[in-house]
Amino acid sequence: ETCLGTAALSLSLVMAGSGNLKCLRLLRILRRRVDSEVTYGFHMAIGMAIGFLFLGGGRLTLGTSKPAIAALLAALFPRFPDDSRDCRYHLQAFRHLYVLAAEARCVDAVDVDTGHAVLVPMRITLLQPPPPQSPSPPADGMDC
Repeated sequence: ETCLGTAALSLSLVMAGSGNLKCLRLLRILRRRVDSEVTYGFHMAIGMAIGFLFLGGGRLTLGTSKPAIAALLAALFPRFPDDSRDCRYHLQAFRHLYVLAAEARCVDAVDVDTGHAVLVPMRITLLQPPPPQSPSPPADGMDC
């Protein structure tokens, strides 16, 4: 259960704020499990994963700065509780520290004078990453 919960959280961290439907379908399947081996902590992990997937309604993502990573490490410590009062291994209030890593990732067009949102035509061009470079041959001409 811990591995599955951690994998679900990992997936949601990569896809944070995207609302990806394939990920949501997978997480909803995991959330429906109700056998006797499924603990409160597993349900909590899946709930957090769905929350990360729709972080800020798709307007936020998770930062990669050192403070953001530290907050995520504290929030996502992979030792899940057995029940809602279980704080043996990890203070559950730390689970809320993920908000320190949340960053805005949307462009809002706002009228400077009124402060109201305005409709503005916009074109977004995504650049292709450069192709990976092949390793250069050894300088002395000898193969290793």
